[in-house]
Amino acid sequence: DVYKRQAVLCVATSEDVNRAYSGGEDDVIIVWDTEKGTEVNSIILGSPVAALAVARDGSRIYAAGRDNSLAAFDAAGKPAGRLDKLPAAVSSIALSPDGALLYATTADGVLAVATKDMQVATTHAAPAAGVLTCVSTSIDGVWVFAGDAKGGLWMWARGQSAAFKPRMQGHEGPMHAVCVTPDETELAVDPSAGEKPPAKGDEPAQKDDAKKDDAAPKGDAPKGDAPKGDAPKGDAPKGDAPKKDDAPAK
Repeated sequence: DVYKRQAVLCVATSEDVNRAYSGGEDDVIIVWDTEKGTEVNSIILGSPVAALAVARDGSRIYAAGRDNSLAAFDAAGKPAGRLDKLPAAVSSIALSPDGALLYATTADGVLAVATKDMQVATTHAAPAAGVLTCVSTSIDGVWVFAGDAKGGLWMWARGQSAAFKPRMQGHEGPMHAVCVTPDETELAVDPSAGEKPPAKGDEPAQKDDAKKDDAAPKGDAPKGDAPKGDAPKGDAPKGDAPKKDDAPAK
């Protein structure tokens, strides 16, 4: 169905996909019936909705507001907990598969971890990141991944405050999304500027060879073309046409 309010900033679905959730700039979370395509509920957050996460069974709805807040609602849309005045704006949130922990990335390079009742459990600092932009968890909930505004990827083990691996760099621009494949063997990311271009001297050799082959020597005419100033073969040179007086007598 058409969202008739303001811009939609984020979306989420229940595991059975019977319900979809959209958050907008109008401070509202809309709950949709995906089969009928109709709105079944609306929840007022009180701030533009920057990110959404939903428990697998739909029993909890989590939202991050642009006013540095996190909020939880039950399936009926009633408040179930709230965290106000976080140190920095929340850019992304993700819920652990068991629904016990909520992860939130912030603009000051912190991964905040809260319980489902909106009590801060711990925080993971990533000072070199500057701004953490996106977050995701592995299917089993053991690993947490976050991307940053400088194209780096961070990895934590659940329950540990220190990053499991040093910052991994692979992109030129900010990351906007990160997810894990179901078999947990690969990561997929969405950077704004793609991967780094090859360094100078690393370009494929065929490119250089092609340039050499295509470049014609200066001053030489292409093969098959007559040199400038020469008349094509079979044409009489200019000025050598027979004169009227030289025409043979009848």
